[in-house]
Amino acid sequence: MTNAAFCDYFAGVFEKTPWIPAAVVGLRPFASKAALLSAMSDALARAEPVRKLALLQAHPVLGGQEAKRGAVTEHSKSEQAGLGLDRMEGGEDAAFGRLNEAYLERFGFPFIIAVRGQRDRQAILTALRQRFEQSLETERETALAEVVKIAGFRLDGLVEQDAAAALPLTLSLHVLDTASGTPGVGLAFTLTRIEVDEARVPLAGAATDAGGRWALDRATALPAGLYELVFEAGAYQAIQGRDSFYDRIALRFRMQPDGGHYHIPLILSPFGYSTYRGG
Repeated sequence: MTNAAFCDYFAGVFEKTPWIPAAVVGLRPFASKAALLSAMSDALARAEPVRKLALLQAHPVLGGQEAKRGAVTEHSKSEQAGLGLDRMEGGEDAAFGRLNEAYLERFGFPFIIAVRGQRDRQAILTALRQRFEQSLETERETALAEVVKIAGFRLDGLVEQDAAAALPLTLSLHVLDTASGTPGVGLAFTLTRIEVDEARVPLAGAATDAGGRWALDRATALPAGLYELVFEAGAYQAIQGRDSFYDRIALRFRMQPDGGHYHIPLILSPFGYSTYRGG
């Protein structure tokens, strides 16, 4: 990711507080999800009190009108909906309303608790009553600790989401020699990845097998990006006793981040070729 993409991607981990990922972007790469969360938590701990208070005040009221209207961030919407805090009625709704209002007046920020770590709404209501009795200083620290717990759950969600979406990228080839009507056996080629600055990263140098095929080891997952296959067409045709218009055939292609298998057939003759992405 670029710095901007990193900051944008993790902007919602701490509620409406994009300066936290911006504070740690220069520390990349992180060895683990825990290391990233630790770095962001340290950035919060070092922040000025006014910034900490702004983060606490950025959180919506649990079960409040904003949640009921869906006028909260997607993270908050999902968290509150998980325990039905956005659709309470009757006495329960009134109890949350009274206590939330009293809490906000006493402390100057909404009651914050990691909803995904709670059994049910009653457990949240019990915690709200208990924490209402704490001093302002203690409750600020308690609320900030809950903010970090929430960030951990949100980070888990992002990682799980990406793990589900990021299917491995794999590659295979199949060469058909149209001059003989047989597989193109022993056609040498190289595979490289092309970086942004046109630098080349060699990945494989091989030749097609007795079936005219080759496949990258399935355990080797490729990152999305630009790649190039260079086939030694001239040398191959010479071995067959033929002249060739092409000395080398270079195919540049892009592997997209949505994952999947890329099968590239090469239909080859001494004076022409065609190719496409197969299944």
